[in-house]
Amino acid sequence: MKHIVIISPSGDFYGSEHVLYDFLQETRNTYEVYVPKGKFYNILIKQSRHKIHCFGSLALLYSHLAVRLLFRQIDGVYINEGGHIRYLKLLARLFPSKQFFAHIRLKEDTVQSRLSGITNNLKLISISRYITRLIAESTQIKAATIYDLYRISSPLQSFKSSVSENIQIGIVGRVTDTKGIEYVKLFCDYIENADCHSTTLHFYGDIDENSFAVQSFINAARNYKKVKCVFHGFVNDKGEIYNHINCLCHFNPIEPLGRIAFEALNYGVPFIGFCKGGIGEIADCLDLSSFMVDPDNTLWCEQMYSNIIAVVRNEEALNTYAIAQRQMAEMFSPSNYVQQLEALFV
Repeated sequence: MKHIVIISPSGDFYGSEHVLYDFLQETRNTYEVYVPKGKFYNILIKQSRHKIHCFGSLALLYSHLAVRLLFRQIDGVYINEGGHIRYLKLLARLFPSKQFFAHIRLKEDTVQSRLSGITNNLKLISISRYITRLIAESTQIKAATIYDLYRISSPLQSFKSSVSENIQIGIVGRVTDTKGIEYVKLFCDYIENADCHSTTLHFYGDIDENSFAVQSFINAARNYKKVKCVFHGFVNDKGEIYNHINCLCHFNPIEPLGRIAFEALNYGVPFIGFCKGGIGEIADCLDLSSFMVDPDNTLWCEQMYSNIIAVVRNEEALNTYAIAQRQMAEMFSPSNYVQQLEALFV
């Protein structure tokens, strides 16, 4: 194994940091990891057997790495997301005999303006076929596709049907434009005006106070009669979320992967979303495509609502999700992820 150092551009502890943390827990190798000061750094230094470095200035960090590369102290650099791509491109040009890896996780990091000038010694890694295709369309670069891992956070829980008249729907993630707030409003408007059961939507995530679309939706939600919207904010206890909902809904058609689907399956809750982007890809991998809906179809709201009712009330449908749950535990296991990623480092 070559001496590849790891950089986490973010000091928060959200999706990409969780993936890196689980990778570091699972791997049998020891790494040096550079992390900005923050929550993620504090977690790593307390629980990690790896050598953790804290950085503040990006200029100092990449100057330091250049010196280490020059004096052959390290063989390459891996960044866990695309935020530092321009610095990595510079190192790759300066050290053509070294290896560099950038994990592309966001749609905005796939554009040609960010990825132009990629040298042969800089390997792009994508988290889904969807992101791989976007990279190829803008740059003609073929990225390596490695799906993010999912570590089972508790014993896999059973799926249970509901006979309650009031449907409890969960929406997990930030309440913001990029999470499909305009689709959420269309769906709520449909339930409000159609012959539907009373429905409660539980939002678990921080609210984007600066978004006009979000504020507009929150104001509209106050006037619904058949739809109740409850904004819980960020909730760290996953059990508190999934024990109170019948179904998870996902409204972003351009989500790069949609790991929230793994979480729902873990806790025995079916998920329904669009047949596009990463969430549609997960559904396809797990043979759940028939439960997803096409946002370009003018009847998608009706179809989504019908699918929700069919899933939460139908034992046969829930059995299909139970099969997908077991497939997920194997296909997206931490061991598979570590093996695939470290194969690139060799």
